[in-house]
This record gives sequence, C-alpha cells and structure tokens, in this order.
Amino acid sequence: MEQVKEILPQMVSSLGINQNYKTQLAIFNWEKIVGKDIAAQSSPLSVEYNVLFISVNNSVWCHHLSMMKADIIFKVNQFVGEPLIKDIRFRTEHFKNKTIDDDQAEEDINIARELRRVKLNVNEVNSAKQIVKNVEEEKLQYKIANLYQKHLAFNKLKKAKEWHKCEKCDTLCPKESQYCSVCKIELKQERYAAIRKILLEVPWVTYAEVNSYVSCTADEYIDAKLTLIRIFASNLKLDKGEDNDVNINLMTLTMLFTGAKHDEVNEKLINKTIAKFRRKY
Repeated sequence: MEQVKEILPQMVSSLGINQNYKTQLAIFNWEKIVGKDIAAQSSPLSVEYNVLFISVNNSVWCHHLSMMKADIIFKVNQFVGEPLIKDIRFRTEHFKNKTIDDDQAEEDINIARELRRVKLNVNEVNSAKQIVKNVEEEKLQYKIANLYQKHLAFNKLKKAKEWHKCEKCDTLCPKESQYCSVCKIELKQERYAAIRKILLEVPWVTYAEVNSYVSCTADEYIDAKLTLIRIFASNLKLDKGEDNDVNINLMTLTMLFTGAKHDEVNEKLINKTIAKFRRKY
C-alpha cells in the first residue's frame, strides 16, 4: 500500500509546484524548525533564488539570528529534505505587518467562495479518479482526488478571469502578466547570471553599460555586484603573496568594490580594499 509520504511528493511534483510546496512547508512549520523562542521573534516571509527572507522583531534579534544563520539554514534544509536554502536575509520593517491585512483576507475569502461555485465536467472528475486508481487506501484516495479536483477548478476559475498561458510554458497567469511566477524567477535568474558574467569579465562596468547589453534594473545590477563582492571577500585569503590566483582575485575584488579600471588599480588601492574586508570577514 502506498503511503501519504510516497504519494504526496509525486502528486506535488506532477503539478509542477514541488519547490513552492517545500517553501510553504518550511514557512508553515517555522516554530517546529527553529523553536518557540526564535519563532516568537521572527517570521519567514518568502524564498527567492534560494534565499530565505525573515522578518525579525528588532535589531538586537536581527544580530542574534545572523550569528545563527548557518544553523538555521541547516535546520530548514534538513526539514524539507533538500538544499532549498543557501542564504538568509533578515528584515525588521515587516514584522509589525506579520498578520494578513483585511483586504488580503477578504480577497482570499472571495477566491475560496468562487472556487466552490466552479463545476467540473464528467471527464475532469474521471481524470482525478484515474490518478488515484492505484491507491488502495480509500481515505487517501479521496484526499488526493480532492486535491487534484481543486487544481482543475482553480484552472477553470483562472480561465474565467481571462488568465492566459505563460509565454514560456503552459501555466496560466494573470492577463496583465507576460509570464507565470516560476518563469519570472527563471528569467530573473538568467538575467542575474548574465549580469554577473559581464561583471566578472569587466569588473568596473557601470549600470548604464550593463543595461545596454542586458535589460535590468539598477537594483538587480547592484545586487549582482554585491553578491560577487561577498563571494570574493568571504572565500579569499586577504593576504597578498606570490600566488597568481590570489593576486588576480584581489584585483577583481578591488575593481568590483571601487569601480576602478584595470590600469587604475595600484598597491595603495588594493591595500585599502584588503583593510576594508579584513575587518568584516
């Protein structure tokens, strides 16, 4: 007999929502993962590009949790069963808005009400039955079929609201959107990768110059640059020596951080950059 722990992951995967499911699983079980004390002072907001955003009660707790970052990442990944989280960013401004506002709650109620009014045809009901035909446990069979029927009903509701197929895949998305949320994330990741590639080749390049090759926002350019700076600074032994790789990495870090061109980098500028990052790392 197939168990829930075997059926549910297959079902979630077949619907194309595996990562989102595991993200919501971690958010829903936040207290179980980190404990009551930490959960009382923090609230997970979202996961973007394997980065977990956490709202924290105050700056004191923000500092405290930042010291526990590696431990929290390990616990979350252990809970969901895969390396879902690679980094954490803490925010203090969202904590007061932890409770869903009235407008959002009302919108959720309206959607639930509309979903109950959606009627499935015989073929759609039969397709749900076909999915669970090999599940022996009747209760589990009913729950999985019900989940799939809700998925079909939600798609019908989307079409009724003039949602259209994403330009990259068959997922339905709002008429005002060009891509579904998953494809938006993929496109953003591709954009970030392209920005980072340019910055690695030409570390002093400006936002305007990058934007002429890769259409992006200033925030995306800055975020990509900061990511590279953090990588170089945290993985680099900030001591100059005879190692050519070390010297090249120091120069790249210096150019990324200062915006200086290759022929403008000198001993004084490198030493100044080393001093800056030695204090931090």
